[in-house]
Amino acid sequence: MRIKINNNFSNSNISDVDLRGIFLDGSKFINSDLSGTKIHINDADFSNAKLDGAEIKFKNIKYMDKVFVNEKLIDDPDKKKIFNTLRSIDDKYSDIKIDLVKQLISAVHCWGNNYVNLQHIDSFLDYIFSKEYYLEDKETRNSVKSLLDRLTLTRNSEKNIKQNYVSLYLDLISRFFNVQEENDFMLGDNGNFIKLMAISLYHDDINIREKSRDLYDKYLKLEKVKPFSEGIKVGNDERVDWDSEGAGNNIILINKDKTMVTSYKELNKMLFADPTKADIQWNLFSLYIKEDEQAINRTNLYNLFNKDFKIFKDNYNVFEDSCHILILNDKFNKLASNFGGYAEEFYSAFIDNPIKVEDRFADDKEYKKLYKVFEELIDIQKGNAAMVSLKEQHYQQICEIFGFKNSNDQVKSKYLLSLAIIFVKYASNDVFGLGNKSPQILKLYAYALMSKANELISKLMGYDYYDFMSDLVGEGKETTETTGLFFRMRAYGEIHCGSILNKIIPPQWK
Repeated sequence: MRIKINNNFSNSNISDVDLRGIFLDGSKFINSDLSGTKIHINDADFSNAKLDGAEIKFKNIKYMDKVFVNEKLIDDPDKKKIFNTLRSIDDKYSDIKIDLVKQLISAVHCWGNNYVNLQHIDSFLDYIFSKEYYLEDKETRNSVKSLLDRLTLTRNSEKNIKQNYVSLYLDLISRFFNVQEENDFMLGDNGNFIKLMAISLYHDDINIREKSRDLYDKYLKLEKVKPFSEGIKVGNDERVDWDSEGAGNNIILINKDKTMVTSYKELNKMLFADPTKADIQWNLFSLYIKEDEQAINRTNLYNLFNKDFKIFKDNYNVFEDSCHILILNDKFNKLASNFGGYAEEFYSAFIDNPIKVEDRFADDKEYKKLYKVFEELIDIQKGNAAMVSLKEQHYQQICEIFGFKNSNDQVKSKYLLSLAIIFVKYASNDVFGLGNKSPQILKLYAYALMSKANELISKLMGYDYYDFMSDLVGEGKETTETTGLFFRMRAYGEIHCGSILNKIIPPQWK
């Protein structure tokens, strides 16, 4: 049977019929009896319809294309849209409406934030919050929270979450979570709770501020939090005094047996400030295991922020990386200071500035100058390139610059091999090499570093040492340029001295 769209079935008895396979979009079922009927439809008017025992589902909602999704999720009373279908169903059939909303939530999760126009998601959320029975359903409640988690996801330097999402999130927790769910969120999902507080406690919107502060006062009264909240300044009403963002250590973060106490100001800096620019101190907090205070200077901050308090993980790691790069750049700047008038070129290449053709030592005159510079750093036996070695003074200088002077030979050997790999890169076409040639003196310097590494611990390279050596000091034209050698040596280094190599090689060369 074929039924056209936009049919009017008003005042009809269509009970106990299976209409799931028929396209009925646009139909009217006003004052009709659809008791026990099964129907899949997106656009319909069920005003005053009898729906006892009926099964109503949206049709193919997960498989709509982007344009169709955005059209159907527009909340416009003058257009035939999904929300109008929902509104036409009497509230006494809340079980049907809840199931339909669950379908929509599942579809919105499936489509993702970039697929559905956020304006339509706003309409969708506003509709759900307009009827309490939707959020009284636990599955719907949890799904809405999961959606709001995505919509309020914060990344480095990002705090400006849409006001409506923050307000709805606070409403969801305060109005619809039972006491146990509220406590589970504040303690079990403490990271998301604290992020929400960071966004909302000093929000421009007074209603958001008050909602979040009411929730935070509840948090401070939890038995697990009480021992750490005693020093927080409160007013006559026994609520936290929020007069100043940096007034005191009033932010408490909890993860299992670990507790961190800090100020709102420091919390925001650690969460949202640009770690490469802002003055973030990653030790301005108190740390407790159970209720015993820990010495911050003895705490492994990497583990603390990567394993225990993961809300800081991204920003902390960016901060650590930027600090590491600054320190590494400084070390190579010191090493490059030994390269005479070429110090700037070597340092510039290390920090990934483009190398001009004229800076690649192709000119014999420039190459001779470079050769003389490195003659001061390595001993070169005429006629026997395999006898090249680091001068002792320069070797000690390298140990000092890179901080392995007091390390054992195993560590020293790995540092030297890693440095050799870096100078093989310097000799390649990517940096100072040109065409099928690499500056021979840079290859000899790399070999001198590698030779010293082999002298300290011969097992580090074994027979591979001679393979690398032949490419560095051999005369065969096929092995003159070092790009291929760099890739081989880097792969070897990652296996045999990876932790040190990755610590000193420029990020762009990894």
